Formats: sequence, C-alpha cells, structure tokens
Amino acid sequence: MIEPSDILNDIEAAAEPEKDFLAIALSKKVSQTDKVPRPETIIHLEHSEPHYRLFHKGSVSTLSGKAKVGKTTVMALLIASSLRNGLRVLWIDTEQGAYYANTTQFYLLQLAKMTYCENLEMYDFREFVPQDKIDLTEALLNKFQYDLVIVDGVRDYIFDINNPTEATHITIRLMRWSVEYNCHVSMLIHENKQGGELRGHLGTECENKSEIVLSLAQSTDKVPITIIRCKAVRGRAKFDDFYVRRDEEGLPYIDTSISSYTSLFADEKPKRVAYMEFREYPVSFLIDLLKEVFSKDDEYSSTGFREQLVYVWSIVWSNHFTVDDQSGSRKTINDTLAKNLKKHLYESGYITESAGTKANQLVVKLSSEYKN
Repeated sequence: MIEPSDILNDIEAAAEPEKDFLAIALSKKVSQTDKVPRPETIIHLEHSEPHYRLFHKGSVSTLSGKAKVGKTTVMALLIASSLRNGLRVLWIDTEQGAYYANTTQFYLLQLAKMTYCENLEMYDFREFVPQDKIDLTEALLNKFQYDLVIVDGVRDYIFDINNPTEATHITIRLMRWSVEYNCHVSMLIHENKQGGELRGHLGTECENKSEIVLSLAQSTDKVPITIIRCKAVRGRAKFDDFYVRRDEEGLPYIDTSISSYTSLFADEKPKRVAYMEFREYPVSFLIDLLKEVFSKDDEYSSTGFREQLVYVWSIVWSNHFTVDDQSGSRKTINDTLAKNLKKHLYESGYITESAGTKANQLVVKLSSEYKN
C-alpha cells in the first residue's frame, strides 16, 4: 500500500532541480592571473598601531573562554566604536533570556556612547530548539543586511557538542552565511574547565574553520583583569595580548598601560614550547623589524632584504623579548629562515615585490599601508 507521505516525497524530489555540480565546481576555480582582493575589514583593534585587522566579511571567528569569564562583555567592547561608524550588527542570544539580553544591549549602547542605535538588533532565541534557532536566524539574514552576526552561543544551535556530524553541519552553515550574505559571523563558545580547549567536536570545528580564534582568561585579583589572546589566526601575525579592566562605573576598557600580566593568571604554568612560526610573532615585533630594515633604504633586492632581516633581527628581538623568554621566539635567524620570513611578510601584505631593472631581479619595498 502506497502511503500519502511517499507520494508527497516523490513529488518534492521531482520538483527539486538537479544540481549541475560541474558548473558549480568550475565557478569556484581560483584564477592564476587575477588577484583576489582582500575581504573588507569590519572590526579593527583600535588600541594597536597600526590598527590590527580583526574581523573580515566572508569569514567566521571564534571567541572562547570559560563560563562567566566575560565573553559577552569583551565582544561588546570590541564592536562598540564600530556601531558609531555605521556597522550593522545582528546579535543572537541563546543563553541568557530576554532580561539579560536587554541588559547586554543597554550595556553595549553605553560603551558606544549612544542611547539608541538603529544598526543594532538584539534577539532572544533562548526558548527555541536548535533547528528553530537556525531557521529564525536565516530568516533575518534573508530579510535584512548585516555586517556582523554574533551567535552567543553557538553551542545552542546543535543538540550534542560531541556529535561530529552536527558540529560539521553547523560550522559549514555559518561559513555559508558569511559568504552568501557578505557578513562576518562570530561565534561565542565555552572552553573546558581544565586545559583551555574549546568544548567538544563543535569547539574543534569552530577553531578549524575560523579565520581567527580569540581566547579569554581572568586574573586571580579581587577585581579580575581579563586577558585577550590570539589563540590562532590564518595568514597573518597574531596581535599582542591586551588587557581589559573596569572603570568606577563598571564599564570595561582596554588598559594599554599593562604590558605583561601572565604571572597572575590562575591557569598559567610556565613551560617550554616549540619555536614559533613567523605568523605567530606579535604584530608590533614585525612592524618594528620592518621599520629597522627600511630605515636604511627604501628598497632592496631579495638577497639584500634577507641580509637586512638577519642583521637587524637580534636588535629588534632584544627590545621585545628577554634572554629567559619561554615563548619560543628566536634570538637570531639565518638566511634559510629569512627566506621563510620574507615569504610570510609578502603573503601578509607587509611588503611588495616588483620587477627590477636587471633580468630576474625582484625589488622589495614596504607596503604603502605601513609606511607611516
């Protein structure tokens, strides 16, 4: 006996057009001749110089930390100034409920020095099951244009954080949103109580798919200080750790007077680590390195540029690190390492290369973005 549901399924399957996978694949071929422009930056770290490019359209990020460490507070602080500059923000709260979400929104407006912002939309989806949360979010994305979508927290978009299928599906869905709707999607997620790893298969997928992963911790002071670290980043150097305190009214601010505070953090255990890759060095170190190199000349041959990197490295290193430093930083580099460093600096946009007057000669210059 044929069930009505079987007939309906057959009709729906027949109505769905067959996908041309070859055409889709060819449309995604990466050109060897056309340069793909850098995605639009929507959030900078304004306390750094030059301003660190934090979030870009067309990608996702992760902000992690243990429960109650201040993830929502830090995210509010990061986007507050951008609201005044016209950034359109969709904030989905899945944990707190309407009262606390309203408090967060008021708090964010205070940080932005505004009483009302038409570019900020806060929604409370706490009561819905995971699939409904996804559908509700997608309905808003279909109707309105946003620059930044905050999912606070992404764990509530699935049933089981240790289910690899669910974890993969939701991270791919959020990545698709970032591309289709030309926005950035930032996910807030808890870390394990011990070890600092992001929770479950979902945490692993969030970390793997994100262009940047920020990790939060708090000091053991009576009035805690929050440290924000760049846990991982794709294609560029990590930003320097920075620290958040609260003023007399309880509003957070970035305290640029603090340069090192690791000894007061409860989870800190000094340990020797492997040598860092060049993309893991602080931006301030790489900028100072290039300042020193290009203080001698405006342009170099490839060989001359590598020689200068080798020569000035130890000078700049001594201004950023100490002899007893355990971070995995190198006190000196050789020509082989200088080649790898030059490649990283070029791919990250710090330097440019162009044809010289002699055959097979490349001229290395500082990118105009960093000349000042």
